Amino acid sequence: MKRYIVLNASLTDNIGDQLIGEAIKITLREKKCEFDIHELSASYYFPNCERLNNTIIQFKTARYLVYIIYNIKVLINIITKNNNGLIIGGGQLLKKQFLSRIKIWVKIYNIFNRGEVYLVGVGGEGNYSNREILLLKSIAKNSKSIYVRDQITMDILKKCCKNNANIHLMPDVVFWLSCERNQYCNIVSGPKIKQSTVLIPSSYESMKKYNNYNSLSEKDYYKIILDHIKNEINNNREVIITNTTREDYNYSIEVFNSLPEKYKKSCNVVLSKSIIDLLLIYKKINKVISNRMHALIFAMINDKEVEVVLRNIKLEQFNNEYLKRYNSKIIDRDKYLSELHNKVDEVWNTIIDTKT
Repeated sequence: MKRYIVLNASLTDNIGDQLIGEAIKITLREKKCEFDIHELSASYYFPNCERLNNTIIQFKTARYLVYIIYNIKVLINIITKNNNGLIIGGGQLLKKQFLSRIKIWVKIYNIFNRGEVYLVGVGGEGNYSNREILLLKSIAKNSKSIYVRDQITMDILKKCCKNNANIHLMPDVVFWLSCERNQYCNIVSGPKIKQSTVLIPSSYESMKKYNNYNSLSEKDYYKIILDHIKNEINNNREVIITNTTREDYNYSIEVFNSLPEKYKKSCNVVLSKSIIDLLLIYKKINKVISNRMHALIFAMINDKEVEVVLRNIKLEQFNNEYLKRYNSKIIDRDKYLSELHNKVDEVWNTIIDTKT
């Protein structure tokens, strides 16, 4: 039985990241592989690190000390266990803050193991500095293959890592999850609301952090979210506002409290703490509006009407590559999702080499 070490950010409170983790775990189990999953982000190695920023862990040095101590476990796995490969992904892991860590783990793995390194279903961002381009080149040089999840990242890496033929395009790893294959498909949560929409907005702080699409003031962003709610209710639909992160939930409460009273009667805020919580909501509704990409992918997998709130280039690319075709009236959605699943499956079969 083959064994892999997986590095990503799936152990956070972000349900989108959790979906990435679940997709990879289910995939590797179906491929009869053993695996250990570890975190890349220093702040998540200590469960309450973000909450303790103003108390115990308030200096970067302390946070990196937590990171180093926690990753001794990863280092032990690399040194003492025979592994067939290191898998880094999926998600937006080619962010600037992750590049140094990825380079270090790739180097360490190559020193102590004969297995290959793969980056799978990863996304990146533009405007890399010269130092960051050097990090990307090092990662690409020391990896067997890099599979990116969008054309923008593909173009960026091809430009930064010239003459590297090991960079390929694939759908997001979460497209592996389908109603027939994921462990949540048999959950029944009660009757579906006749006409209902779930709105999953990112908080303004998150929108501002990752917004490279246009410049929005907090007031303008607030108005966009409120207009979506009012429009759905004016079209005789019930609205549920939920979240993929705790920060988004707090923002949802603010949005709800600012609604005029006449709209509050047809609107409700529900906390989602896990994939199961989100699925239970999806079982009741027939439309999802969001600017959280994996909330949208999960909606597609669950055969919902999907509408994107554009906030960055990543979502614009996702809309152009996947949502426009999914929402086309002439498309067979089941067939389309099956095609995406099969493309993800082809990548995993290439990595694991199921014939051997």
